[in-house]
Amino acid sequence: MKQVLPLIIFEAAGEEAEEFVAKIMRNRQEAFAIYHSLLTDSLISRFPELPAPSEIANFVMETLFYWANYTNNSNCPCYCHPSLPNSNLHTFGFECPCMHDAARDELPQPTPIKPTSESLNLDDALDAILEPAAA
Repeated sequence: MKQVLPLIIFEAAGEEAEEFVAKIMRNRQEAFAIYHSLLTDSLISRFPELPAPSEIANFVMETLFYWANYTNNSNCPCYCHPSLPNSNLHTFGFECPCMHDAARDELPQPTPIKPTSESLNLDDALDAILEPAAA
């Protein structure tokens, strides 16, 4: 039986709140850089002649992950939209236990490394997405 962990909500004020928000913003920037690099590498690998893959990756990332509040242009805080991780928990999601099987869990765990399009098999995923369009 799976255990569901409770959602923990806390209230912070003043300097504590500012430090918490600053940490979240640093984590979001780091997550954006990791996922942006992964997407750029995947675009280059799959489409070597593609002009400006980094700019395309930036456009895709911003389109998917930034949902501005129409009243004040701040990022929507409700988490109903797709979003990047707010913390480096499980190496920003790449080492989440949900992706492990029993055999992997028994192996010695290496130092986490930055994921690549090859390690995540994104080329096959892109082929599966583009295949219907080619038919």
